[in-house]
Amino acid sequence: MSFESRHPSLNRLNAECYFSAFSSSYSKECSAIIREIRRLDYKSAILKFENWINEKGIKVKENLTLLMTYYYLAELSDDFETANVQLINISNYYEANNSQLEIEDKALGVLLADIKK
Repeated sequence: MSFESRHPSLNRLNAECYFSAFSSSYSKECSAIIREIRRLDYKSAILKFENWINEKGIKVKENLTLLMTYYYLAELSDDFETANVQLINISNYYEANNSQLEIEDKALGVLLADIKK
């Protein structure tokens, strides 16, 4: 998987890891989204993702895998407004779950640097 981002610091490996975690956790109910991610059609994937979370009433802010997946889908589909909102949500998630955080320090540094841009 390769992509270009408006953020030169975007950690490509980190995106792949979260897409992989999303695929593993939600393979049955989100096969259409996963298929779009594999095709590198991020614009279609984010639309399907947003429809899915809205239909199911899922609170993305409370699930790190979904939160990070949403961020990377937004970033890769050039939906910068949504990406910025998700960066703030990631920062809030970090603050609320500091002792149980699953984001590697290096990856978190990349994301928090984006917030400051």
